[in-house]
Amino acid sequence: MKIGDNMKDNETIEIPTPNTIDDLKKMLEDTYNGKLILYENLPIDIKNWLFRIIKRKESHKVLLCFDVNSNGYRILFYTNSYKYSITFNKDKNYMGCVSNRRKQNAGEHWTRGSDLPDGIYGDDTWNEILRAIVSNELVELQLGY
Repeated sequence: MKIGDNMKDNETIEIPTPNTIDDLKKMLEDTYNGKLILYENLPIDIKNWLFRIIKRKESHKVLLCFDVNSNGYRILFYTNSYKYSITFNKDKNYMGCVSNRRKQNAGEHWTRGSDLPDGIYGDDTWNEILRAIVSNELVELQLGY
């Protein structure tokens, strides 16, 4: 049973806890259908795009990078409210992004997600993705008017 599938309000589900780093790595690879790799092993164009986000942060502390074989690469990163997943596939001339809320809304047993821009593998699509992420992260000011 998946979390949220026909669950009753008081029902709990046991989520497996990895015992070792290798267990965690395997769990992540199984979840995201790819091999966990280091940022340094990504193609140079993807590293250049991601560097615009991470700047001086240590990549292994803010990004999860997966080689998903014929589907290219998947990069995950997190903010306080969202998980972002960006797919890069140069062979298929494609890149795209989805966002998922990190917590459930009150009364819901699922987290909401959204498709963000996707399109041709290149700077224009990358810039659309970045603009959508910034827009997604904006919060309303509580000024009372």
